[in-house]
Order: sequence, then structure tokens, then C-alpha cells
Amino acid sequence: IYETPEKAALTENSMLDFTELRNQSPNLIAALREAVTRLDIENSAYIIEHIKEFDNTLATQLAERLHQLDFETLAQWLASA
Repeated sequence: IYETPEKAALTENSMLDFTELRNQSPNLIAALREAVTRLDIENSAYIIEHIKEFDNTLATQLAERLHQLDFETLAQWLASA
């Protein structure tokens, strides 16, 4: 995976608060983890929209990574949840 300027900027500017990720429904996180593992963009986006109802900032950070197709980082974040 090549580092793009956009991806590098996201890494520097979007430090995910794992506490917020851990505060989400375990079922929601498990579903997102599965969607990310399958590289399922549509389902990942759908689940992130549900997270937005509870934590807009977290959902925005997740959506930014999804928009960049950065499944590797998403998977790392979700593994830490």
C-alpha cells in the first residue's frame, strides 16, 4: 500500500481515541470489523453511519479512512477496540 499525501495527513491529523471506539456497541464494532476484513465498502459505510448517531467525531475519522480505502488502519483500530 502506497502512502498518499492525503493518507499521511490523515495519520498526522486524525489520532483515533480508542476509548471512544471501545464505548461503542460490541455488536456494532464486531460488524464493522467483519465488513473491514471482507473489504466491504458499502457495509462499512452503513455501519459507520450508525456510529455517527452516537459519536460524530469517531464516525468522521472512520469514514475518512474508509474514503481513503485504508482498510489496514481500520483493521488495526478495530483490533485495538
